[in-house]
Amino acid sequence: MKRINRNKATDIYKIKPTIMKDLSPFLAPILTAMFNRAIDNQEYPNPLKLTKVIELYKSGDKTDPANYRPISLLPIIAKLLDTLINNQIMQHLTKHNNTRPNSSTTLALQTIIDNIHQHTSRRHRTLVIYIDLSKAYDTVEHKKLLDKLQHDFNFAPSTVQFFKSYFQNRMQTTHTQFAQSQLRTITHGIPQGSTLSTTFFLLYINDIAQTTPEAPVYTYADDTTLIITASDTSTMQAKAQNALHKLIQYFHRNNLVPNASKTIFSVSYLPNPTPKFTSIEKQQLKQTSSAKLLES
Repeated sequence: MKRINRNKATDIYKIKPTIMKDLSPFLAPILTAMFNRAIDNQEYPNPLKLTKVIELYKSGDKTDPANYRPISLLPIIAKLLDTLINNQIMQHLTKHNNTRPNSSTTLALQTIIDNIHQHTSRRHRTLVIYIDLSKAYDTVEHKKLLDKLQHDFNFAPSTVQFFKSYFQNRMQTTHTQFAQSQLRTITHGIPQGSTLSTTFFLLYINDIAQTTPEAPVYTYADDTTLIITASDTSTMQAKAQNALHKLIQYFHRNNLVPNASKTIFSVSYLPNPTPKFTSIEKQQLKQTSSAKLLES
């Protein structure tokens, strides 16, 4: 994603009643007025900031909390407002910033596969690192995100103030089959379950490609893939470790946590010897012959 044209400030505007035409004729005027009042006042309504977290069993031992996925539920009206705002932002970024809001996991995956195939078909030694981030959306620092919206993407001051309010005073409560937690204030992270969450995260890590000019970085939401090629194994190994080191530093600067135990690498068209790849924070990376990408 390129930086936005500095002469085209990113802003959010009043919502036209025609956009709400699919809603009940009784609800549409009420919600339109409420949404536009929030935009005018640059203040996201506090009642829409409550998140309910529920459990979703994945597999394995049902007594192990690690085998449950937390699902964030937002108020329906909040999701509607977020969708309308997100559409405005993506239309503006697409028009002035060459952003593709309709990019899919299929397209992202195809881009990575095509890149690897091009190198291997030319018999280039190729190493691919699949970097896993621990709870990436939950660790985003609000102040840093707002600074990037203002300075990197030229979001208008009124819009920055609106999103500052969006992150303030957010509350969360966790529900299980047998208990409910007390309300707690959310101090970090992007509210999941909103269409704004992926947009915010992509803007937050938009500058990641500048981190490793010697090797392309592909991102889709919180999935990060690093592809390294070289004429010989030792050069590839050095390039890979250098690029990975830069990425780790980038993640730390942005309050993101790489998960060394789930970060893996694979090699293509690599005559012996296999590279002695080092580690993330002294933890050896695992080599694999296949990898699952872009899983939810």
